[in-house]
This record gives sequence, C-alpha cells and structure tokens, in this order.
Amino acid sequence: MKNAHLMLICLLAVSGSLTAQQVYRSVDEQGNVSYSGEPPANAQAVETISVDPGPSADQRREAEKRASEMEQAAQGAVESASESEARRQMVREAQENLMSAEKALEQAKVVGPGDRKGTASGGSRLTEAYQERVEAAEADVAAARKNLQEVQ
Repeated sequence: MKNAHLMLICLLAVSGSLTAQQVYRSVDEQGNVSYSGEPPANAQAVETISVDPGPSADQRREAEKRASEMEQAAQGAVESASESEARRQMVREAQENLMSAEKALEQAKVVGPGDRKGTASGGSRLTEAYQERVEAAEADVAAARKNLQEVQ
C-alpha cells in the first residue's frame, strides 16, 4: 500500500509541471487517502508534501554526457594499461631472444672436433663450416639486438 502511495506521488510529480513542488495528501470522511496537486475542499486532514522535481532534461543530458566521457576515459586507461603490459612483454621476449642468441654465439665459437683442418706446413686452420657457423650466430645476435632496440 505504501508503495502504491509512493508511486502515485512520483507519477503526480512527473506528470505535472517540473516546477510544481507541492503535493497534497488528504484523508476523506471514509478514511480514504488520496494525493493531488491541489488541496481538496472536503478533506478531513490535509498534509502538504514537498516534491523535488529532480534534475532538468538539460542537467540529465549533461550528466549522461559526463558519465559517457568518464566511461570512455576509463576504457582508454584499461586499453592503455593492456598496451603497456603487451609492450613490456614484447621487451622481455626480445631481451630473452638476445640472451639466447648470445649464448648460441658463445657455443658456436667453441672449437670442436672437425673444426680444424691441417695445412701443408704442418699447422692447422679453422674450417669454412666453423666460420660460417660463427657468422650465422653473429648475424642472429645482431638481428636480436636490432629487434630489441625497435621494441624499446
């Protein structure tokens, strides 16, 4: 019952002029409660209720606009944070690739069996396969460094 009265008050407030600020609650001789925008003449008890008309249509539009702008800013912040995390992940991966390439270069430089061949004077020299292996590893390190610089 109270909800019905509250709904009636709200409907009267909205249906009437937005500048109307008073609603009258009255009780007739049979004890029936009614609400109106004007005080009834035959009521036993009349109570004046002040009603806040709420924000104007312009104020509501402005509030909705501000809420939308705040939502967009928050979304931008979330996207920015996601992009920053993705960028940090890319830098970490580039650093790991560089370290891996540097380790591979160190291993490529290790002279193993078959990496030397004898010379006519009795000495030895490194084979072309060894030199190609080291050059390829150096190229990988250079590419990894370049990639890291680009990501940073």
